[in-house]
Amino acid sequence: MTKTIKLLKEISIKAENQFEEYLSSFGFIKELSKIENSIATILFRKEDQYIKLEINNHPKDYPGYFNVIFGIGQDVYPDIDFNSIAIWRFQRFIEKNNEATEYELVSGLDSIQSLVKNAFLDMQKYGKDFINSDLSMFNKIKNLPASTNF
Repeated sequence: MTKTIKLLKEISIKAENQFEEYLSSFGFIKELSKIENSIATILFRKEDQYIKLEINNHPKDYPGYFNVIFGIGQDVYPDIDFNSIAIWRFQRFIEKNNEATEYELVSGLDSIQSLVKNAFLDMQKYGKDFINSDLSMFNKIKNLPASTNF
């Protein structure tokens, strides 16, 4: 097992354990959990809504990152490009924090636990309306020009 795959598995297991129970209490069901090449994907769906956890450690996308993505409809291209919003865009919109980005991947058990915990807490904070099926903020952010730099 390569170092990349091992890291993706460690993060995926921690993320699934952290997110699944919480999201299921809001009606989200885990639909997908896979590792392919250098990318791990975990997808939770509730009717037309989804929350996608993406862990990318591909060398071309250096540095590797963990991302929480909120979306409506299909979770594949081209829909995902037009109907999904990364959590960092919510954070930038709500807090006017231009520094918010994906969570950078780090190795080591303590770092992995911290990475997953921070992403989970941010999802609860910035995604609470979306999780509760209130799509008003999601639609506001979605309708802003992509170049908007809060």
